[in-house]
Amino acid sequence: MKLCSHCGLRPERRPGASWCRECFLAATRAWRAANRGRLLAARRAAYPRVIDQDREKICRRCGQPFIVEAGRKRWVCWPCRDAVIVKGRNHRSRARRSKPAKHVRLRVLNRDGWICYLCSRPIPRELRWPHPLSGTIDHVIPVSAGGSDREDNLRAAHWGCNEAKGDQLPGIEVWVPAEVLA
Repeated sequence: MKLCSHCGLRPERRPGASWCRECFLAATRAWRAANRGRLLAARRAAYPRVIDQDREKICRRCGQPFIVEAGRKRWVCWPCRDAVIVKGRNHRSRARRSKPAKHVRLRVLNRDGWICYLCSRPIPRELRWPHPLSGTIDHVIPVSAGGSDREDNLRAAHWGCNEAKGDQLPGIEVWVPAEVLA
């Protein structure tokens, strides 16, 4: 067992490292404290603030022009912003929708026989995302249109086919399975 070359007490915990984690963190903190001015200057150079004058922008929601204060990032005008706030909560504080669990995805892929319901071609099991032919599950009725995450609304699809469909509502080719049409 190798010991830390800095303190000589604790064993190394990271492969290929000569210092233990505690000594490494202490040395990093000391270096950052000694070089604080240089780090802040580099950070300011990498992320400059907007210091220009007030400017006019177009609201992304209503399309009307509005004035943005210098150094502020705004995408909607005040009336549209106030319309987004509902019962003291703004659009950013809404809970994000979670995706279906991995076991649900595998159950749907196995149920559908690893056949894409959009193009009727087999889905190779060995391919992984982001390959366009990798297996995913698609909502027949999109969540944005009121669909649910229940398994009767999920179908096996290629990732590329799923991306091409997007959140469009299904057509007749989606509702009728390929084996029925053949």
